[in-house]
Amino acid sequence: MLTAWGGLKIMFWFVVLCTLFPATFALSCDYTDIEVCPEKELALCPEYTSIKIGNPLELSDFTKGEIATFTITNPNNFEVFAVFNYKVIGHSKGKHSKGLKIGSLNYSTFKHYCFDGKTMGECSINENVSYYISKPQILYPKEVLVEKNKTICKICPNGKECLNNGTKCKSDKECGCGYCNFAGYCGPFTRCPKDLKNCKNESCLKPSIKKAGETYSCEWECESNKGDGGICKDKPENIFTKWRDLLIISGVICFIVIISLVYLYEKEIKPKLHIWRALNKYKKRYHNLFYDKKTGYLRFENGKKEFLHRYIYREKFKLRSGHVVHHIDVDKLNNEDFNLIDIPYDKHKYTLKHIKIKKGKWRQGLKELMKQLNMTEKDLPKHVLDHLKK
Repeated sequence: MLTAWGGLKIMFWFVVLCTLFPATFALSCDYTDIEVCPEKELALCPEYTSIKIGNPLELSDFTKGEIATFTITNPNNFEVFAVFNYKVIGHSKGKHSKGLKIGSLNYSTFKHYCFDGKTMGECSINENVSYYISKPQILYPKEVLVEKNKTICKICPNGKECLNNGTKCKSDKECGCGYCNFAGYCGPFTRCPKDLKNCKNESCLKPSIKKAGETYSCEWECESNKGDGGICKDKPENIFTKWRDLLIISGVICFIVIISLVYLYEKEIKPKLHIWRALNKYKKRYHNLFYDKKTGYLRFENGKKEFLHRYIYREKFKLRSGHVVHHIDVDKLNNEDFNLIDIPYDKHKYTLKHIKIKKGKWRQGLKELMKQLNMTEKDLPKHVLDHLKK
């Protein structure tokens, strides 16, 4: 036997869905038919039949306390006496049964006193309450099939839902009104739909959508509003715009190519040319000369792989102990006498900031060297001083 509360839950959620989402259940078609179909619903029926006598009682507002209660609403136009079977939780727990009279189209409050024979306490009624009607006749809540009229969208001769007036169509069989006009829309032709124009009373078309070179039925379909022999032409200003855009694009490409070539020259070609020139310059005096990629210096085979700048300085000048040979213009390939000077190792490594010297700028390099290491002209070797006075 179905419980009243279970049936009421189903009805409650159905009402909520219909309220919140009315558009979900609304038909979108203009042409409709009535269809009779059976639907399940909860009803009060005699014990051994499914004949609907009345609507089920509605149970709500369950409360707890020393007196547990719930509200019973009778939606019928006749008075009933109902017997309720329910389960109590808490004080006086267990299964109970009790009858109550509810007037027609009225409500009553069902009360259970939480008394266990000795004391009162707090309890509540489980909402899964079952009941039956004993008066005016014995009735039970049951699910029954009820025939109801349902509005459905009309089915057209093509076997599909009929199209509304103003909807695009291909034949009369698709339209609810039975007529597909020359513009390709259901309903009598009065004017083309919004954003469309009448083309020779043959069709409704969108204006200004055809590009140059595309075919048209009416000239106003062309973006330029100009055509010849069914082919759209371009606007004069569009031709100018195309040439302008072409020149801009060409300029940008040329700029990118030039920048790329300059970058390639500075990063790849120029350094290699510099190495090549340095090797040609010194190889006549120093045989087996080669460029050391790891250190960036020139070296040559002299029984051992000798650094060229150290060898030159050691042979022509005196390399003091604890000193290293420094390139004044920080160009490791410029091994001319005037570009080489020996300075203390720790000052070369920790004090001198090479990054402040521009590569290849000898005078700026010398000035920066003297400034950072607190040197005067008296501290400079003769070969450097002589070149400075030139």
